[in-house]
Amino acid sequence: MKHKLIIFGLGFISAVLLGIIFALFIIGKHPASSSTTLKLQKLYDPDIDGWVPNEETAIKIAEAIWLTVFPEEDVIPHKPYRAELKDDEIWVVRGAIPYPPRLGSTPYIEIQKSDGKILMVIHR
Repeated sequence: MKHKLIIFGLGFISAVLLGIIFALFIIGKHPASSSTTLKLQKLYDPDIDGWVPNEETAIKIAEAIWLTVFPEEDVIPHKPYRAELKDDEIWVVRGAIPYPPRLGSTPYIEIQKSDGKILMVIHR
């Protein structure tokens, strides 16, 4: 009788372990676990979209550079910033003319779409 209980116990433990291994295998293959990766791959690919894929990113980079190079009072009054993609290669971001208009210039930057390289920064 004792011998049968030991065999039953070992069989039960083996079944539980196999169930755990199977469950982990299924969880690893479950679509929900890999869908995040698939969604990210579908949303953004730097080889296709470049490192500066959109207007919003170009404006954020421009503001960060401008605030590093120029005093804040020469940058912030020029919001909202406008970004335009030239020849599908270069983002041109400019500051707006502030209201009320004042003498001086607006911030301007050119950013390469493919790698984010800053090509030109001026305040004109």
